[in-house]
Parts: sequence; C-alpha cells; structure tokens
Amino acid sequence: MKTESSLSTPPTLSSSLSSAPSFVRIGDGSYSPGDLYVECLLPKVLSKEFKPESLRATDKSKGCDVKNKGSSYTSSNASISSEVVVLSFAEHPAILQAQEECRCLMNGNDVCVLEDETVKEDVVQVLGNDAELVFPTRNIFRYLVMFIKNMDLFFEFHVELLDDAQRYRQLTVTNMRSLARVEGSACQLPLAFGSHSGWRYLCMDLQDITNQAFGTRHVTTTEVRIGGNCRLLRMFFQDERYADVDLPTHLTFLGA
Repeated sequence: MKTESSLSTPPTLSSSLSSAPSFVRIGDGSYSPGDLYVECLLPKVLSKEFKPESLRATDKSKGCDVKNKGSSYTSSNASISSEVVVLSFAEHPAILQAQEECRCLMNGNDVCVLEDETVKEDVVQVLGNDAELVFPTRNIFRYLVMFIKNMDLFFEFHVELLDDAQRYRQLTVTNMRSLARVEGSACQLPLAFGSHSGWRYLCMDLQDITNQAFGTRHVTTTEVRIGGNCRLLRMFFQDERYADVDLPTHLTFLGA
C-alpha cells in the first residue's frame, strides 16, 4: 500500500457539489455545476448569497408576468453576489465544544486558541492524549487538506467515511506507526512529519486511500477528529488540487 503517495501527490478527479453548508466559491464564475468549490472545516466559513435590489425587483416583475401567462420562468443567477463571513477560531463551534470537554477531562488535556510565532495568525492547539477536535461533515470531495504543525510529539487524527459498499470505514493517521495496516473496516496509516518541527502541508487523497485499503470507492466523509498533539491552522475539502494562488485568502498557505 503506497501510503506516501496517497498523502502527498494524488491524481486529480473532479466530483460534484456537496450539500454541506460551509462553502467558498473559487473564481469569478456564476454558481453553476462547473464552478470550483471547497468546504471549510477550519476556519468556519458562512456564505450567504444575495441579489441586488434591482435584480430582485426585476425577478418580481417577471414572476408576475409568468403567472399571468401561465408559463414557467427561471431567472439567471449571474448577478447573484456572495457575502463570506469567516468566524474567528474563538467562535468556532468545534473548538468551543472541545474546550468544554477538556475542562472536564483535565490531566493535561487542553484545547486553546493562540497566535503562532511562525505564521503570525491565530491557530488552535490541541494537547493531551484525550483532547480532540471533532468535525462532523457530509462531504463527497476527494481531497482533505490540512496545514498542521509538527510539535515533535506523538499525534494522530481520524477520518470516518462511507464507501460504495455502504460500509463505514475508519482511517487513522499517526506518527506512532511506520507501516500501514488494514484490519476489517479500519486502516492505520503512518505519517512521516520529518526530522524538523514546523508547519506542514498535508493533502490526503481519500479516493485513492479507500481503494487501496478496502477495494471500494469513497462516497462521503462523515467525520474528522484531530487528536493531540498539534497546532492546526487550516482544514478543508476540495474536489481538485488547487494552486495556493487560486484559493481564497483565508485558506492560502504561502500567505500564512
């Protein structure tokens, strides 16, 4: 099983649009099946579409005409704008939930938001054997991308997915293993951070990993859980591998 290629340079395969709510459009095209999308888990992105007042008035007028004529009409969405709101990490529901759980766990388990000295931005830090960030999702995109910091400590994260055999599979990626292992519906993958601490770009090809591990096709990712010990700046799904320059500013790595 070629886990190294699965986690670094996977091939490209487009997929259709997911129904999850936290989307950001890439590019200046209209909202259509041909657009490129990512779904953001971290940061949390709220995207609200709206029409200019003039367009709403036009649609209302045309709607009345359609009703009188007894025919159907669908207005163009080319003039629809999108307002994107990026929540601060301190407001992220998954971080707030993890902090509440750590207050009960104690024993060195901690989830906090702090400014990283390298990227000069707020990041979320997860410390402890039982601390974790849990991101429920329903996403069909092929690639899971993270910008994560190696802290020279044991670390693992988990991805739960549903495949085309209608079975839930569990992927565990950890730097505590040196060999991949598949047992039933569970797959453990080694993660080589390298000898130096610092920030790392990680791109998982979920389609390729699912096929190699279980002989099936990835259908939907249902949950991502980030355990201690790490710092996390970005995490999102994408249907294709985009260049850094093509991403929205709050998802870029080179600008971090």
